[in-house]
Amino acid sequence: MTAEEKKKAAEKAHLKMMNAVAARNKNSSNETGDVTYPMHMSLNVRDSVDGFIEYAGDYWGIRGKSWKGNSNIPIDLLGGAKQQFRALPRGRYRIRIRASAHDRDAISRLPAEQGRHNVWAKDNVWGNGYRLETEKCKLTLYKTATRTRTTSDPATRYTAITSFYIEDTAIKEYSFDVSSHWNMSLGILFNNGAVNVVNTAGTVATMRFDEQGNPTFVPAETTLPTIRIYDISVDRLGDVEMGSLFVKDMPAFDDAKARQKITTFVTELALAESPRYGQFYETLRTSLKMTAHQAFAETVKWILVSSDFLYIHSGSENAPGRLRHASFSLLKTTPMPEFSAYYSRYRSKEIGAKEFTQKLVQDPGFSRFVRSFSDQWLHLSEITPNAPDRAKYPDYYDDELEEHFRSESYAYIHHLFAANRSVSELVKSDYAFMNDKLARFYGLDDVANFSVAKVAIKDTKRMGILSNASFMVANSNGVEDLPFRRAKWISENILDRKIPPPPDVIDVSKFGKAEGGFAAKIKAHIGSEQCYTCHRMLDGIATNIHMFDNMGSLKTDEFNAKEAAETLALLREELDPKTRRIASAFTKSLLSFSTGKKLTINDLMAVEEILDEVEADGFRSRDILEQIVTRYF
Repeated sequence: MTAEEKKKAAEKAHLKMMNAVAARNKNSSNETGDVTYPMHMSLNVRDSVDGFIEYAGDYWGIRGKSWKGNSNIPIDLLGGAKQQFRALPRGRYRIRIRASAHDRDAISRLPAEQGRHNVWAKDNVWGNGYRLETEKCKLTLYKTATRTRTTSDPATRYTAITSFYIEDTAIKEYSFDVSSHWNMSLGILFNNGAVNVVNTAGTVATMRFDEQGNPTFVPAETTLPTIRIYDISVDRLGDVEMGSLFVKDMPAFDDAKARQKITTFVTELALAESPRYGQFYETLRTSLKMTAHQAFAETVKWILVSSDFLYIHSGSENAPGRLRHASFSLLKTTPMPEFSAYYSRYRSKEIGAKEFTQKLVQDPGFSRFVRSFSDQWLHLSEITPNAPDRAKYPDYYDDELEEHFRSESYAYIHHLFAANRSVSELVKSDYAFMNDKLARFYGLDDVANFSVAKVAIKDTKRMGILSNASFMVANSNGVEDLPFRRAKWISENILDRKIPPPPDVIDVSKFGKAEGGFAAKIKAHIGSEQCYTCHRMLDGIATNIHMFDNMGSLKTDEFNAKEAAETLALLREELDPKTRRIASAFTKSLLSFSTGKKLTINDLMAVEEILDEVEADGFRSRDILEQIVTRYF
């Protein structure tokens, strides 16, 4: 069969399967946009190369993560009577996928001399395909919403929403619920499959290596790991709740509805009642002859840039002002109805600070507080500018680890509050928060969850939040690990020891000229009197944490296992017995962040009172937050 004949045969098979799927959507109309659910979807693979898709009478077989030139972009899903629909209207949906995995052991059948155990040596051919030796085929579901991404790069318009590990040979159904406030398209990707599947002279290609170990492409004589898709259906569960500003029926929108929405909006923002908002709307209608909707939209804009909205007053004497202060301080958002209700009960002493704080931590909006606090406290905003070298750490980019690193730290801090754990677990715990990508990065097995979740840890090298790669990357510069920057953060934010600013001019010549390792260079450097004050508080931590590279991995070229264990023991000696110091540093950071101000002498006195209150129970995190609520809210 010639290359052209093979291409036509593949197109014919693809069209036949799309028509079969379309026939199951009989009541759906592409012309009117009407869809009857459940709607069955097909794969948009018409442009893929020969050999990437395996066609059969009742399934598409996806044979890799990408073909040459498509940059690992997910495969779009199409629906409707003619399989033309790409976007689903806003709403809540349940996606069901019937699939099975096959020939996963094809990876292991490659001879060892081809370098299959060196994951990155043949990255241009197999990529992360070697993972299939130890994990099942991973199918990732993506969405793209028309209002969430504006980039022109198609690869970044997709957001992974879940992943499934597909069982070998057994056909099973996998499902997931997803919501979107905007039109949404769906896509799938064989996440750990082979990359750069290509065709050569029209033949179905497989990957091999020549005598020099270079990749070559030849006609298929061996199989590739494959995910077979038998059916994908989408069922609509209902609509999504839109905000009070949303106008559903534009032709019927009049002055009465506009005034009502403005009043509702002002109430939701917990702004004090004022006739100014209504007067502004009336001026736009009468003087500028705007339509009701135009005047309504401009009034909303004016409210959002007004001093009433932009400024939060901690000493407000009216109830709306106190509510706004508490909500923006503790949830980092405008007051939601649920928060307003239990805050009102707290202020009226119907419930105490303990119950209020429990409700606060259980509030879905508390995650915003945790993210903002973690970003500021752990310097997580520094991850992006300090990202590691792509050539040295390709998995950081290939697995898109930055957001996973952040999620790990967010989940860890949230757990301390939710479970009311001791702040000592910031530096020592028998658990961590991971998903499959993070576990693979840390070299751990048996973690297959897509979302970050709590897992038990037996790794004695871990040190709580300090072992998180997010902390290590944020406190490096992408090339070097910067042990003094890490040591300074630990000293100030864990050990509660403020480091004075360095001199304007620092002589580092002795450090550079000194022979020996890092510790010897430090010893030569601190011979200078101007440097001794700071370094006596930093050097012990800096020397010990220097064994971790800028991603937090052990520097195996400088430290063997015995040296690493000894160095880690020294580092733990600096941290383990100092729980009150840790609690003091954490409380100061938490109080400063929640109140939005630098601490005064009165605040520092309050910190000592808080520590005295919570010491008997082991300086538990939510107890500390409760004491802050009692004194400041």
